[in-house]
Amino acid sequence: MATASTLALTSLIATWGDYPRRGTGNTTPVFTLGMIQTMAPVLDAFGAPDAQGQQFAIAAHTGLFSVVGPAFGGDGQQHFDLPNLTNRSVVGGTNLGATTADTLEMTWLIAADNLVGAPPVGALVPFVGNFAPDGWMVADGRTLSIGAHVDLFMTIGTLFGGDGQADFMLPDMNGMAAYGAGQAGGVTVDVGAKVAGAVPGIALNYLIATAALYPMSGGDGGFPDNEPVLGQIIAYGGLQAPKGWSFCDGSLLPIEDNRGLFTLIGTSFGGDGKTDFALPDLRGKRVVGR
Repeated sequence: MATASTLALTSLIATWGDYPRRGTGNTTPVFTLGMIQTMAPVLDAFGAPDAQGQQFAIAAHTGLFSVVGPAFGGDGQQHFDLPNLTNRSVVGGTNLGATTADTLEMTWLIAADNLVGAPPVGALVPFVGNFAPDGWMVADGRTLSIGAHVDLFMTIGTLFGGDGQADFMLPDMNGMAAYGAGQAGGVTVDVGAKVAGAVPGIALNYLIATAALYPMSGGDGGFPDNEPVLGQIIAYGGLQAPKGWSFCDGSLLPIEDNRGLFTLIGTSFGGDGKTDFALPDLRGKRVVGR
């Protein structure tokens, strides 16, 4: 796999929305304030801004500041900064805001249990907080009991470790970026495989929502908490795409059957624009922000 290969996509930060609570006993994950939402279309869906290091007034965004603080910059008194993902990939870790020329450290979360709606169990999403909201776990390679997490085990199995009899392991994203699994450059890399290089990573499936809610072009900056959004892209630890999601493998789709998605991405990723268009191909690639 070519470790230097990247694909620049819109990386939006939810500045409003469901507050990422913890300790309430709720086991159903939802998309919350403070999560990074990757989009194939170039638009600020629902009014969520691109994560490009903008400075915000604390008084106008008290909820988001209470989650992120000054981890990504700002004086912490009147202002704070959004994460800057321009030309950078998210790597997991506890030193939030640490940067290199190619990476930005955040928390990688994995959805632990959700059989209906979105996010699907096994979805991985970057998060600006230093904790796991209810229904999510930090993707830090921990070992889990199968009996206590049946749905997640049925999705990811032992792709990331474990004996498969009593336990299994989460992907360990500490210091790692997410690379698209599959065949690229004549090499096939399976989900769970380590990817070496200047930016090391773990191979995961990237999915795009192909049957979902059409994104509004304006709003307060919050995404729907339990609905997928057309053109939304997530990393995924499973092998089978859930209903309404497709692999980001460059497949051609007929325009006639997918007019909503076509109006959003057109031929940005390929296709003739007359009868078909292509999905983004993230096999062998890591996502960077625009």
